[in-house]
Amino acid sequence: MNKFVLIIITFLLSNLTIFCQIYSNTCCYFEDPYYQPVDMLIDIEELSAEVSIEPYKQIVQGKSVYKFKTLRTNSDSAVFYTPEIKINSAKIDGKDIKFIVNGNNTTVYFSKLNFQGNYSLTLEYTANPTRELYFSGWNDPSGRKRKQIWSHSPNHWLPYINQKQDILKTELKVTFDSKYKVFSNGDRIAVNDNNDGTKTWHYKLNQPHVIYLMCLVIGDYDFIETKSGSGVPIELWYYPDQKDRVPVAYMYMEKMIDFFEMETGIKYPWGVYRQAPVVDYLFGGMETTTATVFGDYMFVDPRAWWMRNYVNVNAHELNHQWFGNLVSHLNNPHVWLTESFATYYAKLFERSIFGDDYYQWERDKELIRTMNAAKKDSRPVGHSQGGVDRWYPKGSLVLDMMRDVVGDEEFKTAIKYYVEKNYHQVTSTPDFLRALRESTGFSLDWFFDQWILRGGEPHFKISYNTSVVNGKKYVVLNIEQIHKVDELIKYFKMPVNIDIYFKDNTKMTYRNWVDGRQTDFMIEIPQDNEVEFLIFDPNRKIIKNLTFSRSFEELSSQATKAENMIDRYDALLALRQ
Repeated sequence: MNKFVLIIITFLLSNLTIFCQIYSNTCCYFEDPYYQPVDMLIDIEELSAEVSIEPYKQIVQGKSVYKFKTLRTNSDSAVFYTPEIKINSAKIDGKDIKFIVNGNNTTVYFSKLNFQGNYSLTLEYTANPTRELYFSGWNDPSGRKRKQIWSHSPNHWLPYINQKQDILKTELKVTFDSKYKVFSNGDRIAVNDNNDGTKTWHYKLNQPHVIYLMCLVIGDYDFIETKSGSGVPIELWYYPDQKDRVPVAYMYMEKMIDFFEMETGIKYPWGVYRQAPVVDYLFGGMETTTATVFGDYMFVDPRAWWMRNYVNVNAHELNHQWFGNLVSHLNNPHVWLTESFATYYAKLFERSIFGDDYYQWERDKELIRTMNAAKKDSRPVGHSQGGVDRWYPKGSLVLDMMRDVVGDEEFKTAIKYYVEKNYHQVTSTPDFLRALRESTGFSLDWFFDQWILRGGEPHFKISYNTSVVNGKKYVVLNIEQIHKVDELIKYFKMPVNIDIYFKDNTKMTYRNWVDGRQTDFMIEIPQDNEVEFLIFDPNRKIIKNLTFSRSFEELSSQATKAENMIDRYDALLALRQ
């Protein structure tokens, strides 16, 4: 064998331990194909659009003006998302420019623009949308379906640049049949009668927001005006034949705004809030800026309210006015900063109305969805392919845990700081992590690493006994983490409470950290007390699987004597065995 080869083999074998150590300390995360935000060549700062709509032919005639600033020395083009939109002309500061259509995109070309210069682009267009802008009832031969036009985004009816980091002010003028009302974002500046059977509705939002949060609703509506306790103007839109449902369907509307202002420490950030039900809506609702649209199947009367009401969806979409609209997420890996927050705060509002048992029941449903998602894959919350069961319920539970780790006041302080620091901005996960550290001093990198950036959930195996050491009585608790550990899922580190109930009807709580494959606690207890049952992580603070063998007597006592409803319920579930 070649002498040089022998030297190399000897070197590798002698340093194998070092190489193995380096490999074992390597951090691995799921690859995210959408981790990189799109590049920006221009920054659109204002959009002003005028549209008129022919509903029977589903044709939109539009003119949109974009005031923008160049971001590169060689900014020579911009790509607009234009599915089912035909651009008729394009001009920069009144001068015609070239444009080319390529599938769903239209590229406009310009030259000799100054670096960091300000310009105005005008597009005149015709759209014939078959989706995204929905036309309902106009060609219904039975004449029974409500005539509506609605969209919760600019897709297919308004050209825009498809980049979520672009924050801009918007203005919309809509000309339509005067028998119908028009609903959109921002302040309603005017409604002008054109003396030809049409009216032009003028809406303007002077505060910047992301472009995909524009909406348009047209139909046979009325609306009532009300105010929150803090004075926020509210418009509640309804079908004229269902006015009696307004107090039921929109129940707690004013209280929601007051609650979120109190809980976040941030006043409602816009000039108005309005809502409208729409037909054929496939989801719950959508939180466009200042204006929410939702499925009219939730616009219920008193008889149906107890079966399916609008309270949770209403609170969720309203909370997006803070998390999603005021502070938006950069791109899809960070969507949890929008959806987890809205799910979490809606749950808190429901607790304020319906009580803690209801809140724990909602958390139970969140946990079931979380664990069902874990059976399919182990992608993390902070991933563009994490999926709705992680962005919504698991992310909500993660925020519950975060609040438990840092404390109520610290959590609220951090949230207020994070929002105020990022008014009308897009953020990413590191921005929230930094806000937590700057406002409270907590360095939660370990928490974000295991609960946001990595997937999986811990599986704890619990056993305990009592013993006497040096004349003192102890509960000796053994905690093993028995879930599969690999490059992507590690052992979890968390503070945990242990509730020890005694047969004399007293209780003590012990709190310490679980960390690594095995953790042992020695908890000193009173000499004359006998343990009746023990609860690991009372009130289910931690997302987890649990293996904990207990006797029939212990579980029976927990089912009847545990302080928290969910702990009594867990004992009943265990008694099935």
